[in-house]
Amino acid sequence: MNNKDCGSRLFCDYALIYGCILLGLALVGAVGCSEDSEAPYVNEGIPAYIIYPELKCTSQADCADRTDGKILCNSKDSICVFPSEYKLECGNNKLDEGEMCDYLLFKDSKRTCAAWDNRYNVGEVSCSVDCTIDYNNCRYEKPLTCGNHQLDSGEECDDNLFKNNITSCAEQDGQYSIGNVRCNDCAIDYSDCKICLSFIDNEIKKYAMDKWDTNRDGCLSREEAAAVTEIPKNTFYRNGQLQTLEDLKQFQNLTTIAEGAFKDCYNLTSINLPYATEIGNNAFSGCIGLKTVNMPRVETIGEEAFHDCHWLTSIELPSAKTIGRAAFKTCRVLTSIDMPIVDEIGSEAFVDCSWLENVNLPNVALVGINAFKNCSSLTTISLPKLLSVNGGVFDGCEDLTSVEIPIARDVGIEAFKSCTSLISIELPSVRYVMENAFYGCSSLKSVYLPNVESLSNNVIEGCTNLGSLSLSTFDNIQLNYDGLYYMDVSMYGHTFDNFSSESCTLTLNANKKYGGSATPNVEADGVTWGGVKWKAIKYVD
Repeated sequence: MNNKDCGSRLFCDYALIYGCILLGLALVGAVGCSEDSEAPYVNEGIPAYIIYPELKCTSQADCADRTDGKILCNSKDSICVFPSEYKLECGNNKLDEGEMCDYLLFKDSKRTCAAWDNRYNVGEVSCSVDCTIDYNNCRYEKPLTCGNHQLDSGEECDDNLFKNNITSCAEQDGQYSIGNVRCNDCAIDYSDCKICLSFIDNEIKKYAMDKWDTNRDGCLSREEAAAVTEIPKNTFYRNGQLQTLEDLKQFQNLTTIAEGAFKDCYNLTSINLPYATEIGNNAFSGCIGLKTVNMPRVETIGEEAFHDCHWLTSIELPSAKTIGRAAFKTCRVLTSIDMPIVDEIGSEAFVDCSWLENVNLPNVALVGINAFKNCSSLTTISLPKLLSVNGGVFDGCEDLTSVEIPIARDVGIEAFKSCTSLISIELPSVRYVMENAFYGCSSLKSVYLPNVESLSNNVIEGCTNLGSLSLSTFDNIQLNYDGLYYMDVSMYGHTFDNFSSESCTLTLNANKKYGGSATPNVEADGVTWGGVKWKAIKYVD
């Protein structure tokens, strides 16, 4: 049999995967390749499984019991095989980055249990299927000489005697901070040792030791840290010494930042709260030096939570669902927001974020009034699930050129006021348009509202370049067929005030493709409708 045969046949018992890279290596106990057995772990010559011949099996249960069900039993050869896609590098008989072992290779060639963990003094470690150390064959045996009040070979201590007379936990093992070790069966006993949290910021440290070190031993233990769930209201209000919250990432149960907790901490530059889920009202408002925020699990941002954080440049909130009123108001250098699952944004949430350019809000359904007012650098907006364009939402967005809002049913007062770069807009589902909705959109050339039922006062006032207006069947008589709304243009006598209609072509039944079929009545001259004359009036065929 040649090497090619191994591409579609079972591997040698001790051959490692990835072709036949170890074929022909005379390992002890090796078994020849079988030419009449299909290899279920080979696909088009590429091994799909890693072979572990030392793991013998007669059924899947044998493998599952030993490896948490991660590997399978190849019953034909009575060996366990491990899906290579679980960890691609693991099983290649090389020590790759992050691996402590790989098959028969061990980091620093250490095989004894004691070399890996001083809790053991007998046995050798093995390599688990995920390339981590397996201590199943390790144990501690009390030395025969233990108790003779001498430090003999194999003893870490004996009674009150310790190697080099070191009894400090920290000196014995660097992971511990305070306490002294004890001697138990001539082995070091760390049960009285404690790991204390370390701190970068002195202000956080002072508060933590004062409020959370419950036993007053000068050490904030992991157990004490686990009891912390909230930073209370106004805790660090106007603390000018606080610079970073990096220390708080050590508190895995810290989920709530209460109202005003860090308000006006003007020297605070970074926030790292990987476990927080709720940010209260004004929690970080006035933190004018804040630059970076990491809050991957936050679901709720309270009112004015980051108001006046002038140096905050970007915000990513992958888990946020609700953004409160004025939450990021006047964050002037904020350039991008990424909130993929947020469904509600409060009023004035991003008012005066004048540098804001990129917005990712694919799931938002509700946006409050003036939410993006004066975001003068915003060029495009896509809100595929937005139900209503509330008043003033994009007022003053001077650079806005592209709008995609396909399902919103109404446009509020001054919603697009002074969007001076907007050239065209299509709102296919809108039924109602309120006062001054497009006021002062001086570059606007085309407005497409094929299903509109109501236009309020001065809707397109100041749209000096508007050349095309497409509406549904909207006439000076009441209509009550084809599903159209009763409308009387006399109710909207000021709809086209302060607008040069004679330079604009009007399409009156743009909703025909949506089911409307009526042909509206116009005055005898054929160009007058709604109380004003138009350049032309046309209908969709």
